[in-house]
Amino acid sequence: MDLTDETVPLVRAPLRELLAEYGDDLTGVSCIAAGADSLFAEEVTAMGGLVVVWDGTPPSGKGGGTADTVEQARQAGLPVDVVWPTGAARHG
Repeated sequence: MDLTDETVPLVRAPLRELLAEYGDDLTGVSCIAAGADSLFAEEVTAMGGLVVVWDGTPPSGKGGGTADTVEQARQAGLPVDVVWPTGAARHG
């Protein structure tokens, strides 16, 4: 996991709260990568379902990353909920 140990509960709590608003009407898609994606997948699975855990880093230019996905969703007019609480950090 690329999130620091201290960041895991910081991200998990607001993610759980945000996803709870969707109740049973939730579909989740995740690449299940180490870190924020795996937390997202665990919480969506627990809820029974687009929300991003993203630190706001701009697109890398390689394509396919979270920043690219957020940019495309916003350009398409889709609402994007971003979870990245104050104090959250990645390793490295």
